[in-house]
Amino acid sequence: MSPVDRAGRPQARPALIGRAAQTADLSEALSSAIAGRGAARFISGEAGVGKTRLAEAVLDEAESRGMRCLRGRAATSGPTAPFRPFCEAVWSWSRVEPIPPRETFGPFGPLLGRIIPEWADNVSAESSPTLFLAEGVLRLLQYIAGEHGALLFLDDLHESDSESLDLLEYLIDHIEAVPVVVIGAFRSGATSMGALLQRASRSSVQTLELDRLSKAETVQLVHASLDPGQVVPREGLEQLWHDSAGVPFVIEQLLHDGLRRGWSTPRTGSAHSSAPVARPAAMTGAVLERIEQLGAEGSRMVRSAAILGDRFPAALILQICELSGDHGRELLAAAQSAQIIAVEDGAGDPWYTFGHPLIGDVLRGSLTGTERDLLTRRAVAAIESTASSDDYLSVVLARMRRSIGDLVGASELFAEAGRRALALGAPSSAASLLEEAHELVLSAPAGTPGLVDVRADLLTVLPEIGRFDLGLELAAELHQHDVDRPVPDHVDLHARAARLAHAAGQLDTAWQHVRAARALLHDTSSAEVSAPVDVVEARLVLTGTHTARLEVAAALAQRAASVADQLPNAIVACEAWQLLGVIARVHDLDQSRAHLRRASALAQERRLPMVRAYSEVVLAGTDCLDLGSTHALERAHREAQSVGAVYASYEAQSLLAMQAALHGRHVEAEEMAASVVETAIRLHIDGAATYGMLAHAVSFAHRGQRSQMEEVLLRLSRWPVRSSYELPLSSGLARAFCSLLEEKPEEAREELRRATSDDSMSLAAASGSGRDGLALLLEVLNERAGWPEFHWAAARQSGQVRWTAQFFHFAHAVLLGRDGDTDEAEQAAARAEVAAEIYPVARHLAWRLVATDAHRHGWADPVGPVRAAEAYFHSLGLITIASACRRLLRDLGAPVPQHREGYERVPESLRQLGVTVREHEVCGLLLQRLSNREISERLHISPRTVEKHIGNLLTKTATTNRSSLIARVLELGSGGQD
Repeated sequence: MSPVDRAGRPQARPALIGRAAQTADLSEALSSAIAGRGAARFISGEAGVGKTRLAEAVLDEAESRGMRCLRGRAATSGPTAPFRPFCEAVWSWSRVEPIPPRETFGPFGPLLGRIIPEWADNVSAESSPTLFLAEGVLRLLQYIAGEHGALLFLDDLHESDSESLDLLEYLIDHIEAVPVVVIGAFRSGATSMGALLQRASRSSVQTLELDRLSKAETVQLVHASLDPGQVVPREGLEQLWHDSAGVPFVIEQLLHDGLRRGWSTPRTGSAHSSAPVARPAAMTGAVLERIEQLGAEGSRMVRSAAILGDRFPAALILQICELSGDHGRELLAAAQSAQIIAVEDGAGDPWYTFGHPLIGDVLRGSLTGTERDLLTRRAVAAIESTASSDDYLSVVLARMRRSIGDLVGASELFAEAGRRALALGAPSSAASLLEEAHELVLSAPAGTPGLVDVRADLLTVLPEIGRFDLGLELAAELHQHDVDRPVPDHVDLHARAARLAHAAGQLDTAWQHVRAARALLHDTSSAEVSAPVDVVEARLVLTGTHTARLEVAAALAQRAASVADQLPNAIVACEAWQLLGVIARVHDLDQSRAHLRRASALAQERRLPMVRAYSEVVLAGTDCLDLGSTHALERAHREAQSVGAVYASYEAQSLLAMQAALHGRHVEAEEMAASVVETAIRLHIDGAATYGMLAHAVSFAHRGQRSQMEEVLLRLSRWPVRSSYELPLSSGLARAFCSLLEEKPEEAREELRRATSDDSMSLAAASGSGRDGLALLLEVLNERAGWPEFHWAAARQSGQVRWTAQFFHFAHAVLLGRDGDTDEAEQAAARAEVAAEIYPVARHLAWRLVATDAHRHGWADPVGPVRAAEAYFHSLGLITIASACRRLLRDLGAPVPQHREGYERVPESLRQLGVTVREHEVCGLLLQRLSNREISERLHISPRTVEKHIGNLLTKTATTNRSSLIARVLELGSGGQD
């Protein structure tokens, strides 16, 4: 809606009439965002009804309230610029605000290079799921909002690319968590927006439907649009009401026309109706009359432009109309002055849009079939002669060729545009274009030569956008072998279909396609042809339960890896080496590392940084399992973040959360696990979500917090995705540990038996299950296992990784001690101590378990370790096991610490000797060289009591006089009394 000046020219920011309810709702949404709770509002209505004007009024209010405002507009286009409305919105912000460092957004920073050019790397042809970019945009909006809130306005969403709608859906699903209002405007009847909003059924997302203005509101708008002194006669107001049908844009255009004519035009006779009218007759007449005023050449130019859609490049339209540069530019300027067209922002050769979408509709509707066909053929010839690489024009050309019956040419163009869109990281747009190409194949007469088969491309892209239903339908068509298709191509189709079905969880269907591919292969088929089938079959084999699955999967992956350097599909090649690396971890860590390094090197060579990042995370995870160190994993995590490898980054974070729990850094573990799970669930990173929940449960279990542990495990049990390590870790690493901390060894043994039921589990699962560590130690202590079971565990790789090794070596010490070999037992215990050094809960728990056996068979003095365990468990509030440790100390004839107030100030070195709080206080005063009487006066106790405490200190520190006692205390590192 635009007011008009005395010359009848529209101005900006007219009065807003008839939108009070919608304005109030939007103002309330702004208040909610400022208070910290985001919202989404979508303004819907027919063309010209005032959607953008309403949004602009809200933008003005938001700015006046100190909010950051971003504005972007979608455009009818092919995949030229995925995420265009978001790009424009962020650019509008970055022109006035400094851009923060990319590292601010972790692994999402590189992905935001799709939106912020300064952050783009241009080093990889890989694409990331739109979901990951959407999470980055959500975090960017939160950053932009700061403490004041932000408003993001996206206009013309009915013309948006598929990727932008995917991103928008993610934003509105999570908008309540950020102080941002998203306002979108779209034309009524847009099926894509209707489907999106139907899925987003929540209170924070609402649609505001704009109706046409009533007669009274029409009169209000007219009066508000006039300058002082301008008058519209009563019959003019009646004419405006009847001819405009209450559409604000039409009211303004007719007002403009009426003021110019002085209301001399007779009424058209059209009656007002509340039913939708796309183009009121008076509006059509007014627009066509203004176009005729451009002259024959100008009229032909804008009609030709309408054939191209709602936007067009100046150079192309001049070529279609055979207009010279200067003369053509004059005609464009005249059309712009008449507000028929408007120039788009941007560098390079100018592009134009129609001043309002209704103008383009009027022009196209005014063409006869013959005129449309003639102009279309001219446009086709002009576009082809320019050999333009613009994807938008390629899609326009494809649709034009289809409209004139050239199915082969259209098929080729749609296929090329789809493949380019995929290379640009626009999988949703790619799928739409490839589907159009495929529909041409299906609709063409049988035997039509030259049509492009895009099934392989579709089977690749559909899983990326979650269109498994369509992919499975397409896969079902493959079981009839096309005799005209080369066998390798048909094998590749089945391999792609199997991968899609595996990703969709349709394992039976995946196996059907693997068997179909195998039936097409024969003994002489090359490994290059069978490699994609080998890799997907190996993944399927690993999901099974038969005992030889690791060996079978390894053989398949090895065959594919043997020709990895020759495979055209670099992803398949890298996956083969990754699979070998994961499988080899069960029996040979060095071999596993070698395979994973090959995968990483191949990914580096093929310029696949995200695949390389994942290989590095798996490699670092292997080191973490083997050595217990997180340094390599932290480095791999940073590298994954630096290239935007979100999947690998969150996999690494979930592993780090588990290690923090095992290392006793429980606050860090809990915070990290909760963060990983929340984001991984949003992003559908199932592995990280599952492992993060397990890490969270383990952190609670190792603090004896059973109810919190069970709450997390219950949530995990309801998680729709199952994993092979869920049972071993939830039972062996969480519940069994919790039971032992509760002094319930039989319950722990039962959990461990459940955890170790699968003998062919992965290394991570085996080490967490306790099969060759904690379970072995408990069975040895209970005399249910002996040397045969020990040697069996020693032969397996899982018995050697650091977490398992601490229990394994203690079990060895127990067996050696019972055989009377105390020296060897002492050495085994020392190895256990070294392995357990970084795992405080496990170390103290192990000493509580073996103390009695160590004392009885003389292979260790357990008093110090048990006293340290008692202090540690007491500090965690684990009263049951702390009490058990005190009972052990009594049984061993050692003094039992009393936890008076101030006990935590007694240094650990003195606690292990049994020094009490009062003895520590006496010790501190001794260090100050005070006499017994001075000490007694300071502590308000008798000199005889001071003498008794000093005697206890001499005994506990194995010293003979005050001087040696002071020297010993200083050696132990006591800081004395505070």
